[in-house]
Amino acid sequence: LSCIPMLEPSDPEECREYTKLAFEISEKFKSPVFLRITTRVSHASGIVRLGKISQEKRKGFFVKDVKRYFNLPPRIIKMHEELLEKINKIRKFSEKTKINFVVNDKIKNHVGIVTSGASFNYVMDALDDLGFKLPILKLGLTYPLPAKKIKNFIRKFKSVLVVEELEPILEKEISILAKDANPNLIIFGKDALPRAGELTEELVIRAIAKATGEKSLAARLKAYSEKYRKLKIARRFPLMCPGCPHRASFYAAKQAAGKDAVFAGDIGCYILGIFPPLETQDFLFSMGASEGLIHGIKKATGQKAIAFIGDSTFFHAGIPGLINAVYNKSNPVIIILDNRITAMTGHQPHPGIGITGMGEETKEIKIEDIAKACGVENVRVVDPYNLQEMEDVVKEFINKDSVSVIVAKRECRLLAVRKMRKAGIKIPVFEIDQRKCTKCGKCLYEFACPAIFEENGKFYIDKDLCLGCGVCPQICPAKAIHVMT
Repeated sequence: LSCIPMLEPSDPEECREYTKLAFEISEKFKSPVFLRITTRVSHASGIVRLGKISQEKRKGFFVKDVKRYFNLPPRIIKMHEELLEKINKIRKFSEKTKINFVVNDKIKNHVGIVTSGASFNYVMDALDDLGFKLPILKLGLTYPLPAKKIKNFIRKFKSVLVVEELEPILEKEISILAKDANPNLIIFGKDALPRAGELTEELVIRAIAKATGEKSLAARLKAYSEKYRKLKIARRFPLMCPGCPHRASFYAAKQAAGKDAVFAGDIGCYILGIFPPLETQDFLFSMGASEGLIHGIKKATGQKAIAFIGDSTFFHAGIPGLINAVYNKSNPVIIILDNRITAMTGHQPHPGIGITGMGEETKEIKIEDIAKACGVENVRVVDPYNLQEMEDVVKEFINKDSVSVIVAKRECRLLAVRKMRKAGIKIPVFEIDQRKCTKCGKCLYEFACPAIFEENGKFYIDKDLCLGCGVCPQICPAKAIHVMT
């Protein structure tokens, strides 16, 4: 509906290549471009071949063009017509671009595969493990589709397997094209693959077996499945890092609020607070939604209500929600987790730390000042590593008649440790005194620091994982945790 070109890379090298191509398409056709990547591609590693980085410096100049930039009637009708013309030009480009190509084009078989993005990797791995080859049309530019190229590919086969994640977008388009190019074509798609969740190699192998009808593939699939079952990969919840200040904030808030309190979550590292034993995220919807939702919960139920929102998320999408809660006379507690960085996406700076994205010094915009400017009267900056203070402030604020804001300010421990090591400062490492330890398990089963583990009924701290935050000694009722000497 948006008529925006879409590129779908399948590996790190293509991410680089397609990003460059996206800018070229954008400038050539004067259009925004989607670069669609999945979580699996984002987490992939691989060789990336760097080209020459342009050092060209240009100073922009805005050229006024009301016909191009002002989208009100009746101009929008003409703009829509121009957009459709633009997409037709990009469709011709899609037919020629090298990122839409055929793999194994010399292989003769009655079945072909059409795929794109991350799904291409599953197809290649599946065929490799099966010792099997099929012709594959790999689409890198998936909108607008290269109709002629697809028709030329599918008219060679009796059957085509469309491998894509989630909705059958390619499958539907290919079904339409097949009516002209190959009316008798049998298309396997979501009848062979799930519509929900990401694909796996095993799912793709099953789909290939179904599409080809090759009986020998069933035995190979069994061997493949058995090989991976023997790996016995441990299943565990994702965890916050050792020393993460968010863990301390969650622990203190949960202790202070009690069992009937409602906790709202938001987008950031702290979404991991949903997992046991912390369980301080009762719902999560979208970036910045925590404050508005907890305001509604508070109004509707009167229960103790706390919203957790990160510093970067607050700057990006949290200020309107805070104003809304104040304006509508609500009284939740908003805990802004200020770890001095945008940690989840790779430690990028934000407006609250006084450094720009280019590493230049700039004005530091204090979160507590914004809260006060929004009309919040109860504002406190607390170090979450001080558990008792954090707990006391939550207890105080949770019974207030108006909105309260706690800025839990403590630098991301990974950054802090990096700076300490660079400065030659020794990182303290903690240990558990087995003579004092009563084996209550509070440090592991309530606080859940990944540096703490149990072995043969005793609790220990992994010195290679401990980042010396100093919070666990505050939790231990037996005072059995101390700095290793």
